Amino acid sequence: MTRPWRRFRRTSSVAAAVFAVVGALAIAPQAASAAEDVPQVIVSNLAVDTTTPEAATVTFDYAPNVSAEAPTRPYSLRVYVYPSNANREEGTIDFVTISSAGSYSKAFTLAPGSYNASVGVYRIENCECGGPEPTMFTTVPFTVTAVTPTPEPTPTTPEPTPEPTTPAPQPSETTAPATPTASLSATSVPAGGGVTVTATGLASNEPVELWIHSTPIQLWTGTADGSGALTQAITIPADLPLGAHQVEVRGAASGSLWLNISVRGAELAATGVDGSVGAGLGIGAATLLLAGAAVLLLAKHRRREAA
Repeated sequence: MTRPWRRFRRTSSVAAAVFAVVGALAIAPQAASAAEDVPQVIVSNLAVDTTTPEAATVTFDYAPNVSAEAPTRPYSLRVYVYPSNANREEGTIDFVTISSAGSYSKAFTLAPGSYNASVGVYRIENCECGGPEPTMFTTVPFTVTAVTPTPEPTPTTPEPTPEPTTPAPQPSETTAPATPTASLSATSVPAGGGVTVTATGLASNEPVELWIHSTPIQLWTGTADGSGALTQAITIPADLPLGAHQVEVRGAASGSLWLNISVRGAELAATGVDGSVGAGLGIGAATLLLAGAAVLLLAKHRRREAA
């Protein structure tokens, strides 16, 4: 009776061992598969800003997964931006390598339409297979709007410029005539004496200056009257060298008119006789007196000899 029981116990022990091995084999692949699905990088706060037309800015935070038995840093992930009706590989791919926690932000220029933004992270691999493709994705759909065209301004017809109603300006009265003339009241004056300058045909109210040459000396400055005429007395400088000179009538618009004048010696104030003439007369009178005295002495001498 004891032998069958022993066989049963032996058989039961073998069956239990078989079931334990089978159970271990069944559980081991699940544990390995779970370990391989652990991501190397944790991605959070994935968002897309589409406030700018025909553009999108993708942002998210990332950090290495400290609980994963990941390979040595740096870690890698990929950012995919692609049309919603296409595969990820058909859009734009940005490769990102990180070694510590941080944030990602990048603007993509896109045509108007519907898109997806996905971040692919790598799972743990316990094989030497040359590097895996991302197997875990975080995806956000978004829409890109078109740029609103600036409306062209409506052309307007300019108002016609009204014809001027004011009369055309008349020619200025200060226009210089073609042939102005001038003259002197005397052509010979004593030094320090006076002479009158007369001019006609000047411009109305034209500025005029009176000069004497050859050493230029300004004698007077003023204006002609409204009819272009001028009558002005001037004084010849007393220290002016005697001889021939010229009086210049200098008009601002008419130009210069030249008048010849002779300056002689100054006249005596009492007699009104020219000083140079008086000096000549004085010398002549003295000569006559001396000659008369000589005649009287000679006559007196002859009378003495006759006696």
